[in-house]
Amino acid sequence: MKLLKKLISISLVCVLLAAAASCGLYELPQGVEEPSVQDETEPTPTPTPRPTASPDDRFTLAYNPEASLNPYSVQSATNFWLTGLSYESLFRLNEDYSYEPVLCDGWETTDRGYSYLIDIKPGVMMHDGTEMSIFDVIYSVRLAKESERYKVRFKNVDSVGFLNGRVYITLDTPNTDFCALLDIPIVKDGTGYDRVPVGSGPYKFDTGLGRFVAFEGYRTYDTLPLGEIYVAEYQRSEMMSAFERADIDLTVSQQSNISYVDYAGDCEVHFCPSTTIHYLGFNSRRGYCSDPLRRLILSSAVDREDLSGTVVAGTVTTALPVTPGSRWYIDSVAETALIKPELVETMMIRTFVEDYDQDGFLEYIEDSTVWDFALEFIVNNDNMQKVAAARKIASKLIEMGFDVKLKEVDWNTFRTLLNIGEYDIYYGELQYGANFDLSPLFCYGGDGCYGFYDPDLQNYVYAFNFALEEEKEQAMTDLLVYQSDNCFIAPLFFERTSVYTKRGAVSNMYPNAHNIFANIAEWKVVFPASAG
Repeated sequence: MKLLKKLISISLVCVLLAAAASCGLYELPQGVEEPSVQDETEPTPTPTPRPTASPDDRFTLAYNPEASLNPYSVQSATNFWLTGLSYESLFRLNEDYSYEPVLCDGWETTDRGYSYLIDIKPGVMMHDGTEMSIFDVIYSVRLAKESERYKVRFKNVDSVGFLNGRVYITLDTPNTDFCALLDIPIVKDGTGYDRVPVGSGPYKFDTGLGRFVAFEGYRTYDTLPLGEIYVAEYQRSEMMSAFERADIDLTVSQQSNISYVDYAGDCEVHFCPSTTIHYLGFNSRRGYCSDPLRRLILSSAVDREDLSGTVVAGTVTTALPVTPGSRWYIDSVAETALIKPELVETMMIRTFVEDYDQDGFLEYIEDSTVWDFALEFIVNNDNMQKVAAARKIASKLIEMGFDVKLKEVDWNTFRTLLNIGEYDIYYGELQYGANFDLSPLFCYGGDGCYGFYDPDLQNYVYAFNFALEEEKEQAMTDLLVYQSDNCFIAPLFFERTSVYTKRGAVSNMYPNAHNIFANIAEWKVVFPASAG
């Protein structure tokens, strides 16, 4: 009994001391814990902090902290690719440039591509906890139309609004594959000029932590392969060594960037095909290049594989003005689009192209007259890869007996010469849309259409843009056959984005031309510490 009283007394003293301490009247001695007081209601549990990952267990990406993460205005290529983690689009491009809905449930066009009605997906949560609305989508399309990055693809958009609860978009020129252009980031209405706009993607950038965190409101949150994605700042010159040390786990390299790096060693590369084409354009209004067979000889003489392998790295060769691997690359047309190398000399003789006067240069016969000629070949000297490619092409043609005058000129001079027609061949580069509207290449006023105007070719382009899904393959076949028969341009290769990961680290990865994280919810990630 005495022991029990003693224990009760000690307990009362402790409680009184704790109460005094809480009022600031007494400080608990070091090592003495404040007794807990059980409330009738159970307290909200504190989230268990995520343990700090060791460097080998972190998935880390390069990041530029001086630049924003705004997908519409960011100038840093490094940060632009990161935006694919935080922002989704109405549609997603597949490897073959078909497209599938992401933030919409359905769409229709009843007038062969002049107008579209789109049903947005209900229940999509934004990073601020609100549900995505039709106004967010309309805002984003209008923002894209005004932005430097996307305004070219939306130049034919006439109006954007809503009709009966659906997004309503009208075009001034019909295109039945317009949805392929709607893989633009959807951001919350009014946040389009923020440094980090509100999105709905699988990862949210936490400015406090300085990393991307899996978004708990994401539709397939449970399938995301990583809880956090770390970022680290590296200068351009440090990227290769950082990747080799595994300080960063994924890196992107683009052929069109002057800092293009072809990573090697213990890594895997995932290619994203693009619609950026390199080609030779011809002045069909004068001289040697006025004849389609003679243009075809020049096109067939180019060793595309050699150029792609040694000069213009990271590209894929092509005989057609359509990205290889896309659903509109018609193999049967590609197989006959060029003269076989062993038959080029024979074809030259058949088209009366020979060195008739034995002066070491070729001549051609037209209208019963033997014509001496020199090919004026122009290239923009702002890009040394294109200059190197043009030099190789010129050297090959000179070996064949052509008199080639290669002019390496600045951009303004290049455009001037194109506009006034003072050239025979030019080295061109052009990006067109993911809907494979080839009007920039082949239609009057297009950014890549110089030296010719052919109304039949233009009609073939419009026919494809106007065709329904079941008609499109035949329409594209007709277009490609006509281009190949007349060789208005000589397609050389298409640029690709190269995505490098450490060998075995990421599987089931299918990046697309505009978002390397397009299917990140389906990735499988293995860290070195847990591999094997």
